[in-house]
Amino acid sequence: MLRPALKLILGVALALLGLWLAWQRLSFTTDRTQLLDPHNPVQMDWARYREKFGHTTDYVVLVRGQNEEQARLATDLLGRSLEKSPRFQHVFYRLNLPRASAYGLYFLRLQELRELRGWLTGARPWLELLAAHPRPELLLRQLELILDDPKLQHELRPFLPMLTRTLEGLADSLESGGRSRFQSPLGSFPADVQMLEGRNVTPGQTVFYNQLTDGKTFMLVALPADMSGSFLADIATLKELERLVAGVGRQFPDAYIMITGEPAINTEEMITARGDATRCAAAALLFTCLLLVLAFGQVTRPLCAVISLLLGLCWSIGFAALTVGQLNLLTVHFVTILTGLGITFSIQMLSEFQKIRAQGKNAESAVAASLREARHQAVGAITTAIAFLSLHFTAFRAGAELGWITGMGVLLCYLSTLTMLPSLLLLAEGRRPCKGYPRYARMLVPLELWLRRRPRQVCLVSLLWTLAATAYLGRIPFDYNLLHLQAADAQAIRVEAYLQRIGYSTLYAISMAPNAAEARVRAKKFLELASVSRIESVLSLEPNQPASKTQVIQDIVKLAPLLRLPSRPVPLDGRQLLQMYESYVKIRQRIHLSVRTLQKEPDGPPLQKAIARLEKLLNPENPGPIAAGLQSYQQALIEDLQTQLKILRAQRVEPPDMLKLVPPEVRMRSIAADGTVCLRIFPKENCWEREPLGRFVTDLSKVDRDITGTPVLIFNYLEQLRDAYGVSGRNAMLVIVFLLLGYYRSLRWASLALLPKLLGVLWMIGFLGLIQAEFNAANFLALPLTLGIGLIFGMESLRMSRLPNRPLMSRQSAGFAVGLSGLTTLVGFSTLMGAEHRGVASFGLVMSVGVAMNLLTSLVLLPALLAWKRLRS
Repeated sequence: MLRPALKLILGVALALLGLWLAWQRLSFTTDRTQLLDPHNPVQMDWARYREKFGHTTDYVVLVRGQNEEQARLATDLLGRSLEKSPRFQHVFYRLNLPRASAYGLYFLRLQELRELRGWLTGARPWLELLAAHPRPELLLRQLELILDDPKLQHELRPFLPMLTRTLEGLADSLESGGRSRFQSPLGSFPADVQMLEGRNVTPGQTVFYNQLTDGKTFMLVALPADMSGSFLADIATLKELERLVAGVGRQFPDAYIMITGEPAINTEEMITARGDATRCAAAALLFTCLLLVLAFGQVTRPLCAVISLLLGLCWSIGFAALTVGQLNLLTVHFVTILTGLGITFSIQMLSEFQKIRAQGKNAESAVAASLREARHQAVGAITTAIAFLSLHFTAFRAGAELGWITGMGVLLCYLSTLTMLPSLLLLAEGRRPCKGYPRYARMLVPLELWLRRRPRQVCLVSLLWTLAATAYLGRIPFDYNLLHLQAADAQAIRVEAYLQRIGYSTLYAISMAPNAAEARVRAKKFLELASVSRIESVLSLEPNQPASKTQVIQDIVKLAPLLRLPSRPVPLDGRQLLQMYESYVKIRQRIHLSVRTLQKEPDGPPLQKAIARLEKLLNPENPGPIAAGLQSYQQALIEDLQTQLKILRAQRVEPPDMLKLVPPEVRMRSIAADGTVCLRIFPKENCWEREPLGRFVTDLSKVDRDITGTPVLIFNYLEQLRDAYGVSGRNAMLVIVFLLLGYYRSLRWASLALLPKLLGVLWMIGFLGLIQAEFNAANFLALPLTLGIGLIFGMESLRMSRLPNRPLMSRQSAGFAVGLSGLTTLVGFSTLMGAEHRGVASFGLVMSVGVAMNLLTSLVLLPALLAWKRLRS
C-alpha cells in the first residue's frame, strides 16, 4: 500500500509543478504572424518591417455619421479621449500641417490656380476702388463703367463665381438681419493630392482629417502603449478602446463606430479561441466521465481513470510551458484534443481490471493483469504520437508546435495511465468486494451476431460506399478565406464587409523603399498593376505635378501684395441706402441684359438667380434690417478677404518637401530612421479569397521581391500549411507502416491492420463530400492526424479475430474497450463542434467524422472481411 501512495504523491507533485510552470511561463499570443517559422524569408521580411517602423501595429476605429459634420465631431471627441488614455500612444485621426500652409497653393489643381489668378486680376480694380473710396455708391459707378465696356466685362468673367457666392451670402445676411453664418465667397477647391483625393481644401487650410473616400467615414489609428505581446495587456487595451467608443456612442447615438485593426482582430479571435478551449475542454472531460460511469456501471473506477487523465494533462501543460511557452490559435486547443485521446489508454486497463475482478481475484492480481494488457496499447500510443509529432518537422510553426506538445502529451497521458491509474485503483479498491462485468457491452451481442452472419453483405455495402467515397477524392473545396474561420458575429467580419462596400479593405501589402526617389518609382509601377487599387504613403501628401504649377503660383504671389483692402466698412444711414437703391434702379435693366449675355457661361444662371433673390430683399421703405445685414456682411467679407490676402502674400514659390513637414505620428508610420519609406498597397479585388490573393501577391512580387504585409503572410501561411500537412501525413504514414511491419513481422497482417485506417480516411472524405463540407486552414489539420488516431482500433480488432474460436468482441474486455475508447475519442472531438470559432468547430467536425468512420471500418468491416475470407478458404 505504501508504494502506490508514494507513486501517487509523486505524480500529484509533478502535476502541481506543471501547473506552476504554466502559471509562470505559459502565455497566449495574439500575433498571427508567429504562426510561421521565424526563419522563413517571408517572416524575416515582416520582422524587418516591424523593426524599422517600431512595431507599428495600430488599432483602427472607423466613425460614420449621418452627415460629415456629425462624423467629424464624434471623431474629434474619440481622438481626444484616446490621446488622454494611458493605454494608447501616437494617436492619428487628423493631419496638422502648420508649416505646410505656406505651400498651400501647391495643394490645388492647376485649373483652380489659373482661376484664382484670374479672380485676383479681375478683383484688383474693385479692391483698389474699395480701398481708396470705401463708399458703396462708388462701386455702383464702377459697375456702370463695366456695363458700358465689353472688354471690361470679359476681364470680369473669372470673377463671376466669387461674385455669385458674394451675392448669395449678402442675401443670407439681409434675410437674417446680419445673424447668418458667414461663408467665404472664395470657397474651397478640389485637392490635387492623392491622400486628399475627392476632398476640397481652402487656401491656408492646415488641418486635414483622415477620411475615407465616401466622405462620411473618418478613421482613427492608435498604437497600444503596451506592445509586449502580452495577451492580458492586449485584452485590457481592447476593453479600454471599447469603453471609450461606447462613451462616444452615447453622445452621438446616430454615429456608427467600428473597431478593427490587426491587434483588435487578433485579440478578439484569441479571446474567442481561449473561451472555446476552456468550454470544450470542460465539456469533453464532463461527457467522458459520464460515459465511463454509464459504461462501467459505477463511479469509483471511472473516477480513478479521470484523475489519472487529469494528472497526465497537468504534466502535458507543464511540458508545453517548458518547451513552447506560448499558445496560439491552434495550440490553445491541445488540452481538449488530449482529453479524448488520453482516456483511451485508461479504458483498456479498466476493462481488463474489471474483468479480472469479476472472476473473484483480488485488486493486486487484477492490476497486474491489466498492466500486461495495457502494454499492448503502447503501439497505439506511439502511432498516435507519431501522427502529431510528424507535424513538428514542418516549416509551419503553429502546426509544428501543436504536433510537438500534443504528441508528447499523448505519451505523457499513456505514462500516467501506466503509473498513476494502478496506484489509484489499488488505493480505491483495497480489500473491497469485486463487482461484475458491465452489462452495457452485452447489449451489443445481438447486433454483432447479426453482422457476423452476413459478412458478404457487409463487404458488399462497404465496397459500394468505398467506391462512392472515392468519387469525392480531390473534389472537396478548400476555403482560403480566413474570415470564414472566425465567429459569425465577429467584429472583423462586419468591418471588412462595410469597408468592401466602399472600396476598402483591412488587407494591404507593404513595400519598403530605401529612399523617397525609389519609393516614387515603385509607387508608379505598383499603380500600373491591374490588381492594385491605390497606394498610401507619406508621398501621398505630395502635390501632383508641382513643376507645372510653379509659374502660376509665382504670378499669384506677385499679384497678392498689389491688392489692398479697407480696414473696416463705412457705416450707412437710411439716406445713403435710399440713394444707392435709386442708383441701382437706373442701371438695373442694363445689369440684367449683361447677365443674359453670360447665359453660355457656367456661372451665368446662378448669378442671375442671386441677383433676382437680392432684389426681392431690397425694400427702401424698411432700411433698418437692410443696413444691419449689409454692415455685418461687409465687416465679415473684408475680414475674410484680408485673411485670404495675408495667406496669399505668405505663400512660398518653391515646391514643398513633405517628408520634412509631416507630423511625428505620420512620420513614424511612414519613414524609418534610416530614411526608408513605407508604401502601403491596397488590392482592387477581395484578397480574402484565394485567386485574387494569389494575383495580388504575384503582381507585387514582380516590382518588389521583398514585398511583405498581411496579404503576403496569409498567402504563404496557407501555402505552407497545405504543404506541411501533406508532408507530415506522408511521413507519419511511412513511420506507421514500418512500425506495423516491425510489430507483426508480416506484410499481410501489417496490411490488414492498416486497411481500416486507410479506408476510414477515405470514408471520412466521402462523408464530408456528401454533407458538402469544405476544408479550411483549421480543419485541414485533421487529415494527417487521422492517420495515427484510432489505429489501435483496427489492431485490437485484428488481434481478437485471430483468437481461437473467434469469440464475440462485445463479450471480450478488449472489444468493449475498443468501442468505448472510440466513443470517448469521438466525444472529445465532438465538443469542439460547439465552439464559436468556426474554424475550431469545423476541425471538431472533421475529426469526429474521421474517428466514427475508423470505428466502423475497424469494428464492422475488418471482422466481416476476415470472416468472408475464411468462408472462401
